[in-house]
Amino acid sequence: MEVRRVKVLVSRYAKMRYNYIKRMLSGYNIKIDNKKYDAILVFGGDGTFLKYAALYHDKPILAVKSTSAESKLLGSRGFTIEVTDADLPKVLRAISEQNFYIKEEPLLKLRYMNKEYITAGDFYIERGNIRSALRYKLRVSYHGKETEIWGISNGVIITTPLGSTGYYAYVDILNKKRPKRINGLGVAHILPTYVIERSGKTRRQGNVREVFPIESKITLTFDRGARQYLYGPTLPERGIAVENGKELTFKIASERLKLIALHAK
Repeated sequence: MEVRRVKVLVSRYAKMRYNYIKRMLSGYNIKIDNKKYDAILVFGGDGTFLKYAALYHDKPILAVKSTSAESKLLGSRGFTIEVTDADLPKVLRAISEQNFYIKEEPLLKLRYMNKEYITAGDFYIERGNIRSALRYKLRVSYHGKETEIWGISNGVIITTPLGSTGYYAYVDILNKKRPKRINGLGVAHILPTYVIERSGKTRRQGNVREVFPIESKITLTFDRGARQYLYGPTLPERGIAVENGKELTFKIASERLKLIALHAK
């Protein structure tokens, strides 16, 4: 695959780096073309990358983490992104020489109230009323088996492997540990007071976080809510209100995210 034209998407925290990106690209005979392009360059933190990854998953994406003082000060971070702006010359040289490959990642699809949403990272539902907890039931189906989970907590996170170093890893981050990527679909309960899990006839205390096979289908229903809202990288910042008794269904999409990756030396 040859990359000669790229669409450039920059985080609001890293806009001052746009001219730097433009100069670097021109040095390797790669043009910026936001209409006809071979690939997409996303410059920023995890939030920016995951937002655009879902919107532009039909083209290969190169994600670059900004390490500028502005990005660090204003909160742009990147546990998911491996390439930094300091690596850009090396990466662009490899792209110009076609010394790279395309790595595919699963996308997570959510269906709620006859509408579908997609993310390369996670979806999460949080309470809007801080005086009440959320009560809910999860049903996870995989390989002909079914696991049921009942929880009382401040919210629920459903993530892909790519998004698992984000909000899903809040326990690691609170304990000042570097998040580790999972291999499957992740379910995390936000500050739970009660988690019970049942598989077949076995009933046991559930975990704060659980990883299920990537092929799993997950349904989530709230029994008693606290004005809960659904959030995700491509959803409105204010979230989407979720009604009690209405089912949310999560499963891996048929489409795949395409990432530009360098060959290991």
